[in-house]
Amino acid sequence: MEFRAQNKFLSRALLIGGIFTMIIGVAHIFMPTFGYSPQIFNSMEANVRDHFYYLATYAICGFLLTLGLISIYFSKLKSIKDSFMVSALLTVLWISRLVLEYFYPVEVSLFFIKSPHKILFSAIAFIVITYLIGTLSFIKFNKPQKKVE
Repeated sequence: MEFRAQNKFLSRALLIGGIFTMIIGVAHIFMPTFGYSPQIFNSMEANVRDHFYYLATYAICGFLLTLGLISIYFSKLKSIKDSFMVSALLTVLWISRLVLEYFYPVEVSLFFIKSPHKILFSAIAFIVITYLIGTLSFIKFNKPQKKVE
């Protein structure tokens, strides 16, 4: 199935969501040394710091960069069914992240923001809305046509 004019919503949603995800991923490259307060760094034992402070942050960075690249890649493909599936799965992924942010709000200072929960929640909600628009636009514009007899 080829992209129709109406399916540009899906393509643009994947592109915008992918770019935004990659920006967040790139920010994680600088998180351990710049984003977190030095008090966090100094409060951990070396082995705990290496695991949670560096390994987790850089793993999240890798995941975000990969997801962003996948999203951008599928925004350029002509296979609308594949792009729809990626958009739908990323919608579910980001909704789950939004739910986690709601129940476990980030209240650790990040990039000099004392309480980043509201900013993070808004950024994640933006990503959810972006992918949701793409996913729902596909469903709306690609309903099976009724045969007229």
